[in-house]
This record gives sequence, C-alpha cells and structure tokens, in this order.
Amino acid sequence: MSDDSPPPEIPSPQDMPGLDVAYGLVQPSYQWALARFEAGNTRLQTMLTVIVSASLAVPAVAGALNKSLSFTDTRFLLAGVVFLAAVAVGVYGRHTGTTTLADPQTMLQNLMVLSEAELKYRVVYDAADHFTRNASAIERKWRCAGAMLGLFGLEAALLLAWALGG
Repeated sequence: MSDDSPPPEIPSPQDMPGLDVAYGLVQPSYQWALARFEAGNTRLQTMLTVIVSASLAVPAVAGALNKSLSFTDTRFLLAGVVFLAAVAVGVYGRHTGTTTLADPQTMLQNLMVLSEAELKYRVVYDAADHFTRNASAIERKWRCAGAMLGLFGLEAALLLAWALGG
C-alpha cells in the first residue's frame, strides 16, 4: 500500500455508494499498467535491435561499394556519436522505471483488521496512487522511444550525407 501518507479518514460505507464499482476497476488498472509497461520495454528493445543492425550494416555496405569513403569524415563520426546517444537512451529507458503494484504483505500486516468496506476503500485509494506512478513510468519509456527515433533519424541523415558526399 502507499507509503507516502496515510489516507484520509475512511468514509462510512453509506457515504461510498460507488465503492464496489471502483473496487472492480482496480485489477484491470494493474493489468493495463503491466501490459503498457511491457509494450514500452518491447518497443525499446526492438528499436535498439533495429538501430544497432542498421548502424552497423550501412557503413559496411557503403564502404564496400565506395572505397573512397573516409571513416574519419566528420559526418561519419557525428553519426557514430548520435548512434551512441540513441543506444544510451534506449538502454536507459529499458532499464529504468518499475511498475507499482499492491503489496499483499502490507495488506496482511495492516489491513486485515479493517471491515470489508474499509479494506476496499484502502485498496482503491492506494490503486489510484499506483496508477499515477505507473502511468509516469510508462510515459518515460515512450518518451525514450521517441527520442531514440529522432536520434536514429538524425543518424540516418548523417550516414546518408556521408555515403553520398564521400
């Protein structure tokens, strides 16, 4: 459950007519977060694979087709720096952020003394906080994917300029 602050005083059950409906949305909200989090990780991993493959293949093919290309050309070196930045962003995005889930141990220790309505209220209260945290972690992964795409586009333009201008 949330460690930041205790929830406000738990309302009486008659003051929470929608509690059962809200409680029913808790599990799907966690399932959504886990699916989106994994989709973000999968996208980052796929982009890393494509960027590394393309970044290694283009210079090899271009160098084989045009022996006069210089691998010390500024455009080629800049493309290498941009490549490293894209990979760094991808690795960062892939390995940061976690999903926040309900902790059954905390429930066992702290919440089993509550009535059913009080327990449901606490679960919904904490799930709202977890949803916000999870959405933030997911958004960070998607922002990293967008940054990687932009960096890869810049790298591709630099490699193209190098290959055609060399």
